[in-house]
Amino acid sequence: ITDADARANYETRKAEYTKPATVHLQEILVKADDGGALAKSLVARARAGEDFAALAREHSISPTRGAGGDLGDLAASDMSPEIARSAAGLAVGAVSEALPATEGYRLLKVVGRAEQSVVPFEEAKAEIVKKLNQERWTQEYDKYIEGLRKNAVVEYHNRLDEYVRIAS
Repeated sequence: ITDADARANYETRKAEYTKPATVHLQEILVKADDGGALAKSLVARARAGEDFAALAREHSISPTRGAGGDLGDLAASDMSPEIARSAAGLAVGAVSEALPATEGYRLLKVVGRAEQSVVPFEEAKAEIVKKLNQERWTQEYDKYIEGLRKNAVVEYHNRLDEYVRIAS
């Protein structure tokens, strides 16, 4: 596989080497109470500088509670439209308003953002060369096997038939 072959493959499949924009989120999920008082209180405390992860560990009912509410890096396609809209409007370090959720209220904190990026050709080259080599090897192997099938002479010997001929 030449560099030109690998680069041509990279250019035609560039979308596969594109990483979407992501946002790193933390969440706190609390049960609905008297008008969302707990949720509003947590928003105020988080915005005042209290540790969001500690608040999540103490108050959240989400499965992410043990990890301090860490949801990790998420692309917009990985989130519900409501959460994606809310996260899109927040700066890094900002805390959302209390968002209505099925279970109660959800608070979000944006920990970081990463813009859409394309994996450089040099980083993808080894994977591309390996894949193209595998594809070519498979094609050559299939041709070889097909040639064997076309030119094969198959003889069938049945011992019972031979026995019957000898006996008669």
